[in-house]
Amino acid sequence: MKNVHFSRLGAAVMLASTLLSATAVMAQAANERGGKSTIIPCCRCIGGSSTANVSTGKPNVVWTVTQPGSAVPTPVMPVSNVAWTTTAIPGGAWVSPQGNPMTVGNFDYSTVIDVRDCIIGSTVTISGKFLADNRGTLLVDGREVISSGGTPNYGFLPGSVTPFTVTLPAGATGFHTITLRAQNSGGPTGILVELNVTRQCGDERQLEKAPKS
Repeated sequence: MKNVHFSRLGAAVMLASTLLSATAVMAQAANERGGKSTIIPCCRCIGGSSTANVSTGKPNVVWTVTQPGSAVPTPVMPVSNVAWTTTAIPGGAWVSPQGNPMTVGNFDYSTVIDVRDCIIGSTVTISGKFLADNRGTLLVDGREVISSGGTPNYGFLPGSVTPFTVTLPAGATGFHTITLRAQNSGGPTGILVELNVTRQCGDERQLEKAPKS
């Protein structure tokens, strides 16, 4: 009986150890992701709103890029090019991978937002506009939203400024990844994104409980 007892105890200890280890790994992953994300704050009052600017080139906003043939995201850097429009989207700045590569293929530029779970119910909207060389496709959590308008293969010219608006599903708290996939057909590549995340909170009528029948 003692052997059975110790066997069960050992199994319980191993299970607890495994759970703690898995919890630690998930916590570390969340911390790493959270350290690179922009927090979307709660409203301070009923009927209020809050907005976070997560445009490219903004201080304290982390954008990374995954280059063709790689699965490892790397930091971006401010960049300029005489062919790129700089005034059509004043709310952001052009960024490119470090080293200014000219590889043909898809460059995935991403930023992460952390939508906090708040007491007051709210709607979270992602909106802005972008340019990309040669053309771009915006994705939210891997879902395609819109591709470059105007003259798509010249997605860096004023006529190709592409506006977008996405509303997250109700209750979609936690981390969300916003990606602009730049499709480069040769030469330098980069993106410019003006991006705002707005939380609009409910009013008193929306927060009232339904009357009892």
